[in-house]
Amino acid sequence: MKIVQVVAGKGEGGLERHVLTLSGELAKRHEVLLIAHPSFNAPAGVHIAPLDLERSRWNPRLLWDVLRTVRRFMPDIVHVHANKAAAIVSHLCPFIPCRTVATLHNRKSSTRMFGSFDAVIAVSHGAAQSLRRRDVHIIHNGVASQEIAPETVADLKKQLKLQPDKPVFAAIGRFVKAKGFDLLLTAWREIPASLLLVGDGPERSTLEKLANGLPVQFLGWRKDVPSIIRAVDGVIISSRREGFPLLASEVLRAHQLLISTRVQGIEDILPSALLVPPDDPLALHNAITTALNDLQATRERCAPAWRYADAELTIERMTARVEQVYATLGK
Repeated sequence: MKIVQVVAGKGEGGLERHVLTLSGELAKRHEVLLIAHPSFNAPAGVHIAPLDLERSRWNPRLLWDVLRTVRRFMPDIVHVHANKAAAIVSHLCPFIPCRTVATLHNRKSSTRMFGSFDAVIAVSHGAAQSLRRRDVHIIHNGVASQEIAPETVADLKKQLKLQPDKPVFAAIGRFVKAKGFDLLLTAWREIPASLLLVGDGPERSTLEKLANGLPVQFLGWRKDVPSIIRAVDGVIISSRREGFPLLASEVLRAHQLLISTRVQGIEDILPSALLVPPDDPLALHNAITTALNDLQATRERCAPAWRYADAELTIERMTARVEQVYATLGK
């Protein structure tokens, strides 16, 4: 099968990582072309057509560039990701001689552009609720399994000066308002544990002021996030809004404790005792305090989510389910 994947964003966010992961896995069995910003590095086996999709979705030259690229490849499937790519390709659907698929990665107020596609995937039930169609396929984001040697984790704990008798949690992501790190720092007052903040972004100076006097380390961007996840007692997601964060899949695949705000995707999987309302620092504070009172019991509450992650939140399972959607269109 010949498959075109289209993504309009750029950078190293969860959306972009998802598209690269899916494209690389599909390329093991199919011929895959990725239409993306020139800054993308395609996985092994994936062809890339670098296009500047940051231009206006109404730009005639952009629409022509995308259409010409698709037609030249002559695919069986065109699969677009998120609203802007869906809006661009929705204008072109009448002129594309193959079946089309779109994935919605977050709940949106306007999803009209998804009505033109032969099939639609949503990464969570919450995202699916904003779509005006009933034939939506729910496919949660999967991640690769990570084998981390115990000595690697032990070395990292020494490097970060983590004390075995003092609990430590981590929060990981881009420092933007949507991620709610300000809420987490507000909740962290009088918490008898350390906090590692992994990431960077425009909110960093504000967060550093909020963290003044708190047991918080700012680690910046790190390439050893899988090891950090395993080195701490738990991970916290404090987002105000999300689609389905890849971080949640990574934490649960690592059989690690996760406390999260009740955002899309995670609310489908995590036990309610480990979920708190968004924008509620007091509820987040209480959930963390409860977990610290008995970490082992809290980990046991996570066990059903770990089992689900092992079965469903893998790259292989995610890709197989996407392939099933493609197959239904060929019938």
